[in-house]
Amino acid sequence: MPAKPKQPGKSAAPRKVRSDATLKKLPREFRPRVLEWLEQDGEESCRQRCLSELQIASPKGGPIGTTTLYEALAFWRTQEIADEMFAYRDAQTEAFAKFKPGDDEMARRFGEFSMLQEANKTKDKDIFAVATMAADSRRRLDLEEKSGKTKAAQKAEQLAQGRARLAFDEAKWRFDAAQAVMKHLNELRAIQRDASLKGPEKVKQVMLKLWGAPPTKPEDAAS
Repeated sequence: MPAKPKQPGKSAAPRKVRSDATLKKLPREFRPRVLEWLEQDGEESCRQRCLSELQIASPKGGPIGTTTLYEALAFWRTQEIADEMFAYRDAQTEAFAKFKPGDDEMARRFGEFSMLQEANKTKDKDIFAVATMAADSRRRLDLEEKSGKTKAAQKAEQLAQGRARLAFDEAKWRFDAAQAVMKHLNELRAIQRDASLKGPEKVKQVMLKLWGAPPTKPEDAAS
């Protein structure tokens, strides 16, 4: 029996994990080992040990390339910078909150401003870039949060207005019903005294007197 032909553009080979992504995501407790290998034994030995001891290989199965190694190192440094900046920001935010409790928004802004100021003092463009991205990310989250609160408030307002209209319509209906009863009070008393009418018939006669015949359903009208 002939083999089933493969569909165009599809391959039976499993998708390989990029080595640079694997090295970048290396758990933090292993990263000092890589830095130590690089410092003590040099780049080539470091790449070999990443393969033999950490099982991080290139797509072809050999040691990772030089670019992969240094891109991962740069990524780790960016993460460390971000951690330091966030820790400083959070500390400043907490300090302001203690100084002026109750104003969380101002405390958060103060923390962001302090982080950017501290990053600018270092004169390191990488540190400042990370701090700026962190501040921009925080602002986007704030805008999304405010937008969500605004939408929630709008929905709550619409719901409150709907309930108010319903309450008004109900009160108006009761008032109109009371007026109709007063207008036809004598006829309603006569219906009540009519011994020939049973309970449901009396109710039907009262409804006819007050509001007339009920609307006809489309299917009933067609028949």
